Amino acid sequence: MIKFFRKIRYDLMEKNKTGKYLKYAIGEVILVVIGILIALWINNKNQEYNNGKIARIYLEDFKRDLEADINTLEEKILRNEKFIKNADSIIIASQKDVLSEKENNSFFSWVNSLMGETYYVPEKTTIRQFESSNSSHLITSKTLKDQLFSYYTANDVNENNFEKSIQLYQHNFLTKDLFKVYKNFNQNPASPNIIAQKFSEEFELATAIYLKKDLTTNQNKQYRKFKEKAEDLIKLINSELE
Repeated sequence: MIKFFRKIRYDLMEKNKTGKYLKYAIGEVILVVIGILIALWINNKNQEYNNGKIARIYLEDFKRDLEADINTLEEKILRNEKFIKNADSIIIASQKDVLSEKENNSFFSWVNSLMGETYYVPEKTTIRQFESSNSSHLITSKTLKDQLFSYYTANDVNENNFEKSIQLYQHNFLTKDLFKVYKNFNQNPASPNIIAQKFSEEFELATAIYLKKDLTTNQNKQYRKFKEKAEDLIKLINSELE
């Protein structure tokens, strides 16, 4: 094709047909420009297609991580509800003169359960890859992008402040206070009925139980908020994937 156009150009020059040659030259330039524009358009379309594929992969990965977060949060909420229930059982038992056989048999298992702790960390695999690769432009929905970053920022704040504060309290105070019950019981065996009756007199233990209940209740409020946000994000992602 190039040889064909070159032959025409030479023929026009040899025959001194300057006017026709200029028209031909301009036409050739126009054809070249059109060819370049078409090539750029095709390249842009290919890039858009590839970006769309990458964006879809990211969205599916975000959805997978969020579903994992929801499952984890549901497990944490159930675990905390057991803590709250056991704390209530201890408080109720301490207000009775005599414990039932069931309460008597369960008292130390209630106390023991409260030595456990709950700590939530979301799945961050996709958000880390997303941020490190500077791929934020691939998600075109500003609402979805803003809510994703808001979700993970809120999780970071919760983990570095609220969750760590509860963990430090659990390790430094609550577990120690609860362990005293076992230590005292082993040194001077007594029925849980007696321990429960003295509960109100043991200020540190009583405070620990009430604080454990309050902190765990607040923890569950946070977890339910994060679960709701994750569910809303999945709805937004699904609408983008449709």
